Amino acid sequence: MITINAAATLGMEREIGSLEAGKRADLITVDLTAPHMVPANMPVWRVVCFATGADVRDVVIGGEIMMEGRRLAHLDEAEIVEAAEAETATMLRRSGLAHLAVEDPGWRRTRR
Repeated sequence: MITINAAATLGMEREIGSLEAGKRADLITVDLTAPHMVPANMPVWRVVCFATGADVRDVVIGGEIMMEGRRLAHLDEAEIVEAAEAETATMLRRSGLAHLAVEDPGWRRTRR
């Protein structure tokens, strides 16, 4: 309803706006079984008011599966995490702020 009218307004109803063969579409599926998403009544309300990005299970962009079952289809998650950790270490070293990233909760010490 919303997408087809928006596409018509843009003069693009032949390209987008509904799920039909030959049209471009981006889709997501949302896990409605998580505890914060039940009871199962009023599913649209639950998605709008309670769902977060963590509830997205699958992503299709332009007909290409980008994420399936929360696993990225074309990216190596471990490689991304490793690169982010390396860049963070470089930034902390260059900025001289590495000492601020050391966490010492003080366990095994007592106050007197």
